[in-house]
Amino acid sequence: MGGNKDINIDIQVVTATNRPLEKMKDDGRFREDLYYRLNVFPIHLPPLRERRKDITLLAKYFLNQLRKKGKTRIKSFADNAVELMLTYRWPGNVRQLQSVISSAVLVCGLEGSPKIAKRHIEPLLLPQSTPHDGSSSNIFKTLAETELRMVENALIRSGGKKMQAWKLLNYKNRFTMLRRVKRIMSEHPELTEQFPELKKSYS
Repeated sequence: MGGNKDINIDIQVVTATNRPLEKMKDDGRFREDLYYRLNVFPIHLPPLRERRKDITLLAKYFLNQLRKKGKTRIKSFADNAVELMLTYRWPGNVRQLQSVISSAVLVCGLEGSPKIAKRHIEPLLLPQSTPHDGSSSNIFKTLAETELRMVENALIRSGGKKMQAWKLLNYKNRFTMLRRVKRIMSEHPELTEQFPELKKSYS
């Protein structure tokens, strides 16, 4: 695109977006020629809250992927966890569900529970009335706060020994834990004061 010579290719392009491309095109914020090249056979995928049957399927898939990567031995969800996931509106859609499952695995692992239960997921969810602006910033702040809380709990349980703490959390190594904590504190400095043990260990 933009050249002056034809190049023969034989490919199919599949694209996805969560942005209103048609409106962006009309407003001049998206190239009109690119829009029509991509918009040959549009498929509208409803938000996760309108696809309840997919929620359990996706949750099990994300859990299975974590098992394959060796990040957890947890195999299933308790009935009350499934019920909670089915009734929640998932303003952040599939990406939020994936993040919640990843965090719930850590919480569940720290507790030594064989299944992910409602109590492992509920603290990770935004209140149903929380407005969603499309940026997912509130969602990721909630997940960041939860991860810091888990790291602090692991440090407390291990007597402040970082070597034991990262093993409790199934991080690859202590440097991974260090990088994640420092990144979260950098992105959300307002959370630092909530976690004095982390502030003392990583400041």
